[in-house]
Amino acid sequence: QSEVNMGDVGWMAIPAGLFAMNNVLVFIAIGANDTAVFGVMRDTMILWTAAIWFLAFRLSLGPRRLIAMSVLVSGLLLNQFFQYTSGHFGWSVLWIFAMTLCNASGSVSNEYALKRNKGLDINVQNMILYTMCALWCVVLLAATEPAMLTSPSIFFDG
Repeated sequence: QSEVNMGDVGWMAIPAGLFAMNNVLVFIAIGANDTAVFGVMRDTMILWTAAIWFLAFRLSLGPRRLIAMSVLVSGLLLNQFFQYTSGHFGWSVLWIFAMTLCNASGSVSNEYALKRNKGLDINVQNMILYTMCALWCVVLLAATEPAMLTSPSIFFDG
């Protein structure tokens, strides 16, 4: 077993920041879209994850995965085509794409960070990840709603 070093913390800060941002984007995407559209279009996460995983690890996806992804893309395009023809298409679907891209980037960067130091216990790695995610949320809150951090009663109000 190896010890934690600043490199481990730094690498875990990347997926933690992406997951924290994903949590914000989930609220925006749900609020800006019909739940049926959200439910279908969030499956683009599979496409983003495959593409980023391919780029990060330089491994082939294989024909079976590529065929499955082609079927998924066809279904997503049909969904948006019918949304468009019925007059319900909106550019707010881009919030869903941003959310799924952020989540997929967090997942792949997390896997990369976990594999970077195989001697470090996975429980320690997860503690670092969750601590960093909480810290990113506090930083985001301090940047956008600093008054929320002035007292516990304001923070927990509502």
